[in-house]
Amino acid sequence: MMLLSCCAALFTCLGAWAGDPKVVLVVLDGVRALEVENKATDDDGRPVSTAELLPNLTALRKKGVFFSDFKISNPAGVSFPAYADIFAGRRQEKIIGNKTPAEDRHSHYPTIFDALFEGLHLSFNDLAIHASWSAICELAGAADFYRSCGWKTGLGHDKYLKPEVYKDSRSDMDTFFEFASEVPKRHPRFIFVHLVDADEEAHLQQDAQEKLGLNYGIFNYHKALTEEDYYLGRMWKLLQDDPFYKDNTTLIVTTDHGRDNFPDGKFWNGHGECRTIHKKPELCS
Repeated sequence: MMLLSCCAALFTCLGAWAGDPKVVLVVLDGVRALEVENKATDDDGRPVSTAELLPNLTALRKKGVFFSDFKISNPAGVSFPAYADIFAGRRQEKIIGNKTPAEDRHSHYPTIFDALFEGLHLSFNDLAIHASWSAICELAGAADFYRSCGWKTGLGHDKYLKPEVYKDSRSDMDTFFEFASEVPKRHPRFIFVHLVDADEEAHLQQDAQEKLGLNYGIFNYHKALTEEDYYLGRMWKLLQDDPFYKDNTTLIVTTDHGRDNFPDGKFWNGHGECRTIHKKPELCS
């Protein structure tokens, strides 16, 4: 809930600095707390350090501030209401799950994009969304700015290099390439980036268990997290190599929801304690 206030305050308070402040908000979808708290293990129970999994994020943490104990606000602990709340800076009561009815699949309150666009009198290229999941653009609000979510917007199918592996999502690789292509041209002041591959790999664990009775394993989730960390490092380097962003850009990295931490390692793939608390599978999907 504080993200909207933090981002808006950064633009207002840092405005006294030389040059215009920039903010980049990166959300790594579905990150489990254990992976960022140095408590993860591999499929054989061996420790996997945070520095090994997320070397770039680990290095960046030493230069900034790390908050380890945030609580999500949406009732289901899933992505669509999470992004609705992140963008609006408050609980959006009509958005309760990923399968929210079509008539409610939009932000019911002004978003961070609306607030910045109107409050700072920004133009189309001053704000940007680069999101792997197509649904995120539905929640961005009324402001007219550059949006690229999934396969339907942005560069287009002919420019993306990987096929559609995950339903309704493009690969994080293509999201990164689009970021690297468009940001230097447009120079937005506020950028939202969404990376989803790790969350999708976690869902494949559940699919393998339910449909095949097999264990897909946590290795693939960890591999995707490391790839996302790699893209994060490259994005930060790209920004610091650009005089427009160098030394006046604040990077915020967070997640939309966590994952289960049950004693049985085969059940790490869920969304926090959604099914345990709510007993409503339709909310937790």
